[in-house]
Amino acid sequence: MILSVGALLAAACGSESGGDSTEPVKVAMVVHNTGPYADTGRMKTIGAQIAIDEINAAGGIKSLGGAPMELVIEDAGADVGSAVAAANRALSQGVVAGDGTGISSATLAVTEVAERRGIPWITMSFEDQITERGFRNVFATSPKTSEFTDLWVRAINELVEETGQKIERVGIVSGVNVVATSAAAQLRDKYAAQYGWQIVMDETVEEGSLRDATPIVERIRATRPQLLLVGSAIADIQKITRKQIEQGMTPVPWVLSGAPYLSGAFVEALGADAVNGTFAVASAAPFAGQEELAQKVRDAGDPYPQQYHFATYSSMYLIKDAVERARSRDPKAIRDALAATDVSGGPAADPWPAQRVRFDSTGRAVDRVAVLVQWQGDKTVTVYPLDRAQGKAIWPTLGNTSS
Repeated sequence: MILSVGALLAAACGSESGGDSTEPVKVAMVVHNTGPYADTGRMKTIGAQIAIDEINAAGGIKSLGGAPMELVIEDAGADVGSAVAAANRALSQGVVAGDGTGISSATLAVTEVAERRGIPWITMSFEDQITERGFRNVFATSPKTSEFTDLWVRAINELVEETGQKIERVGIVSGVNVVATSAAAQLRDKYAAQYGWQIVMDETVEEGSLRDATPIVERIRATRPQLLLVGSAIADIQKITRKQIEQGMTPVPWVLSGAPYLSGAFVEALGADAVNGTFAVASAAPFAGQEELAQKVRDAGDPYPQQYHFATYSSMYLIKDAVERARSRDPKAIRDALAATDVSGGPAADPWPAQRVRFDSTGRAVDRVAVLVQWQGDKTVTVYPLDRAQGKAIWPTLGNTSS
């Protein structure tokens, strides 16, 4: 049998720029598997692995001869230094793209590493600066922190107005991570005055440092906020909320910035009675008419499907789509394909409320929509935007803290 030169080259090298089709296409996952945000790493890994399994079962990367995808997972740990070390380890293993970390302060540092090494990186972190540094290799699928704050302030005001009541007094209890401090600053500088909210207490709590919640709870009792805003670490919120119950108070509902507060670890730490009525803002969540992916997450062992599962499920399909179009393992070609992404529907886009993914010139998703999710007992219910809501918001109290 006589083979053409092209056929011989294809046999020797695999598909165009692709190498051996049996060699996996490696994708970095730098996630927090230890430390205060370890539950986020667990959820992100579940979502990514569901997608990887589906992609490989469907034949892998077809433009690379059916090459399978493979995760390279490194632990971002409990601090920024650990996250940077994890990124360097992951990027030294022949990866073509990456995802992580999901916590903005660590993501800012990790994406610097990816940019410097020319590896395209997808993140669902919110912080505005992530896509405002002129980086070419960083793509963010979530709204910005500034947009998140605007969304949930408007949403809460609209949802409360439906009850015929009004928010007048709020309390800020903020952690020290980037998202929390940004949200707290926006509330102080803009939104409280805009909506006529009086900030009756304003506390900053370094994550995990709260030994006794009694002084904060006494301030809650004295100032009677109708909502507690922003939030600190889960352990701190647990102590503050359980102390209110211990003192015979109905816990003041929280409005929390970020999906860590929608996890199983959160409800298990506080209890259904303590989380009831609490809101959290996220970039993705189960919504009306979209249940298939949520069920896949439950089938994988997590009864609380949410943003962290959905975002990495999407990012694996976005990377797969980019590699298919690039027909290459070259990170630069994959980066260019990601920048040209415009996907509507399907597994890459369906996890997001807009059900479309494309990126602007800064790398931020164009069709970004945030959602407001509420704990109702031990269940989460998406309550905003209204056209995506699974149900109506409940108000166990508007914050009358008298015992």
